[in-house]
Amino acid sequence: MGSEDVRSPWHFRELHLFPRVVFAIGAVLFVVTLIARDSALSFLGLSLVFGGVGWNLLGDGLRARPKWKSGIVQGLIALGCAAFCFYVFQHRYYSGDLPYFLQRFGINR
Repeated sequence: MGSEDVRSPWHFRELHLFPRVVFAIGAVLFVVTLIARDSALSFLGLSLVFGGVGWNLLGDGLRARPKWKSGIVQGLIALGCAAFCFYVFQHRYYSGDLPYFLQRFGINR
């Protein structure tokens, strides 16, 4: 990666169109909800970001000629993080509280 790639406005141009759109929507939602201090929607934004990146990694890993096993593993881990963040969002949004195992961290705002 040359120095011209670092200054490029498209830091995630290696993402395909669908994961790039999902990632962008999640990133905007995450940043806006940090300013608005709404932790439920912050977890939704994180789940979209992890989902977009995981979808891209998994797709690239499955399409590679010699199977790119680390891409498949990284994609599955990112999709697992997305599922966890979506679970926390769903629990926080519907019950108004974090799941029991996260309540001791004091993020309830």
